[in-house]
Amino acid sequence: MSDPPISRSEPMCEFCDNDPVAKAYDAAPARIPFGRVSILFCISNWKACATCAALIDEGRWDDLTERVLKLWVREARKCGAYPDYQEQERLRYAFDRIHAAIRDSMGRTA
Repeated sequence: MSDPPISRSEPMCEFCDNDPVAKAYDAAPARIPFGRVSILFCISNWKACATCAALIDEGRWDDLTERVLKLWVREARKCGAYPDYQEQERLRYAFDRIHAAIRDSMGRTA
């Protein structure tokens, strides 16, 4: 049995989990290969807070990845997890791949 899709009761930024949402981007579902598996993001309306939207609109995807990584590491530390340099690099790579797939799918519809 598969897990149900994650759903949120209130709109939040799909990139950094901040609110309020300032903008939404239409996109086709994005498939990201990770090793032998692929993750399918079925979201067709990516919501972004004002900060993430500005980075996306300016084409600053690397800065978006760094923002998301920094926020993720800060939240992990609040929970008692302290990702080392190698773990952070793996996360950066994963976020970069996810953001590239979203960028490539934007403007296309399912």
